Amino acid sequence: QMEKSTALVLCGGLATRMDGKTKHLLPVSDSIKVLDLSLLPLLATPIKHLIFATGNHREEINAYMQSLRIKGYTVEEYYEPPEGTTKAVIGAIKSLKIQSSLFIQNGDDIIPGLDMVDYYTRHLMTGAKTSRVFTLKSNSGKIIKAEDITLINTLRIEKGHYYASGVIVLNA
Repeated sequence: QMEKSTALVLCGGLATRMDGKTKHLLPVSDSIKVLDLSLLPLLATPIKHLIFATGNHREEINAYMQSLRIKGYTVEEYYEPPEGTTKAVIGAIKSLKIQSSLFIQNGDDIIPGLDMVDYYTRHLMTGAKTSRVFTLKSNSGKIIKAEDITLINTLRIEKGHYYASGVIVLNA
């Protein structure tokens, strides 16, 4: 069932906190970008249909998309001028007529150790229409751990930590 799913990667915001430089394409090393690390858990799944919601830095992201096509992925672009995450997600779903389960991920969220296949299996077992992984971060931005949204109400958040959204799954 997961192989019929689609992934929507959000990577076209204004990058206002980064002086207009998109975090997705910042190099981590000579050959690795933030987007490479962000997509590692997703690319380890059977999902082969990827949609990149672009806005700013469209040309650079399209070049990255081409590298994934060479690796055998079906890759599409949904372009919309940056006006917020919700508008991009709704616009992509309506415009591209997505009718499969949908994984939504920010292109700059790096969640080390996330097993997307296990996450999706647990999502299906709950019977929920949507699930979300959150990352618990320290004020310095360091990820402490990733948690399923169903656990959020039972977790105690220590001073100096906050939750940031990770991956969202929506059923078809």
